[in-house]
Amino acid sequence: PGVEVRFNDSVELQVQGRLVAVGTAEQPILFTSVSGQPGAWYGISVSGTSSAPLGGTVFEHVVIEHGGRSIYGNLNLTHATVEVRHSIVRNSAATGIRGLTQGVAHISDSTVSSNAGAAIEFSDGSVAPQLSNLTITGNGTDAIVFGSGTLASDRTWRAVGVPYIFNNVTVAAGATLTVEPGVEARFRDSSELQVQ
Repeated sequence: PGVEVRFNDSVELQVQGRLVAVGTAEQPILFTSVSGQPGAWYGISVSGTSSAPLGGTVFEHVVIEHGGRSIYGNLNLTHATVEVRHSIVRNSAATGIRGLTQGVAHISDSTVSSNAGAAIEFSDGSVAPQLSNLTITGNGTDAIVFGSGTLASDRTWRAVGVPYIFNNVTVAAGATLTVEPGVEARFRDSSELQVQ
């Protein structure tokens, strides 16, 4: 708890195992840039493979800021599942939290703010992030953004206070999609929600 880590320009923290960063409310952990400018560093990337996906990474009472160099987010996930709790992800030059292929973050009691791009984006629309008690404000797009994907198992879209933005979504045969009251689902042009 209380550790402050500053990164030089054009670098990233790449995790191919596990990262456990657990601070406290009084002593949060800070990941930031030396220069203090959004986009100065790439951010944190948790990267597994299709044959060896990663789990076990935890961010609790953590601040991640000033990443987002190029198209990266403050937190980037590929073939990895991470937990983000009681944390702040802010001031990225691009996305706040960015999930690529099979990259998913379960996020609770956290703030995603002042990122130039989307607050949270999962390009793999098949993933099932668990999202609760979020504060999302001041981002380029205050929304949870999904790419195209197939929902192969039961899924619930929960009201989180901001819209979901979708590309093509397919609810596979035998799966049930439940939409909670208050959910706002926005679909991009020429996309559809297909229920099989």
